[in-house]
Amino acid sequence: MTAPRTRASKVISVDVGKRRAGVALLDGHMLMEAHEVDLRSRGYIPYRMARALWQWGGVRAPTGALWVVERMMNYPGKGARTRDLDYLRKVTDELHKILSREMGHSLKVYTAQHWKGNVPKEVCRVRIIGELSAAEYRSITLVNKETIDAIGIGLFEVGRLGRGMTK
Repeated sequence: MTAPRTRASKVISVDVGKRRAGVALLDGHMLMEAHEVDLRSRGYIPYRMARALWQWGGVRAPTGALWVVERMMNYPGKGARTRDLDYLRKVTDELHKILSREMGHSLKVYTAQHWKGNVPKEVCRVRIIGELSAAEYRSITLVNKETIDAIGIGLFEVGRLGRGMTK
């Protein structure tokens, strides 16, 4: 186990995508729940999408949680369109505004480079799933790339996994 990056007792980690977001709740070092939040019904409006994430996490950790979110970056030569990435960054910005109004909540933002390093996505996902106990794995309502990445960000934050999802 690496050193924890936080002292917060509850961590809500989020991986925002264009159509859905993965969210995970960790209490101490334990994964309590992981879920997908469907963002398509929010009309692709960043505030509405951020509000949907807050509604999921705010119920599970009404006060004092640390929210950890991956911030999308533009990488030259990569396939993602700048417009899409700008849109996803706006969702993170809106979530930050919501959290700043809610008592006791804070936000920490990582880039994929910070927590994944140069390790391929599929290798990271295998390592993340391999770190979970059977009970933690059963707490995942839908296993997909957003949900697994949200869990990985959370495990990185609490110190169970290091950069590149290594121990």
